[in-house]
Amino acid sequence: MANHKPKYSNLVDLVVDRALNQPNQIAYTFLADGETESGLLTYQQLDQQARAIAAQLQSLVAAGSRALLVYPYTAGLEFIAAFFGCLYASVVAVTANPPRSKQAIAQLQQRVISSQATVALTTTDLWKRIQQQCSS
Repeated sequence: MANHKPKYSNLVDLVVDRALNQPNQIAYTFLADGETESGLLTYQQLDQQARAIAAQLQSLVAAGSRALLVYPYTAGLEFIAAFFGCLYASVVAVTANPPRSKQAIAQLQQRVISSQATVALTTTDLWKRIQQQCSS
């Protein structure tokens, strides 16, 4: 059996290579209802968004830190960009479902504590909703 060395040592290397060599190839397609295409990310777009998120993360936390990713299903492509931003920044992505109740807020707080996340990434709308749930 031939000894095959993988072309990429990690996902970041793969995305960077594809962004350079196949920039317009679709990396991800979002299916709004599980069937209907409602958005897409090319490798170039994914690389650009991930780099921007990584730069922000690197200005806030050290490599190896944990970031809580809380995204609604409707923000699937934003979640993908945030996840790759974490990889680019060498930050550990800790995922959590969006809270829908006071009890879920408490569970989210426990997730932050247990994961030792020091930063959170989410959508503006979800962040406003979480703030309202916490204050009511």
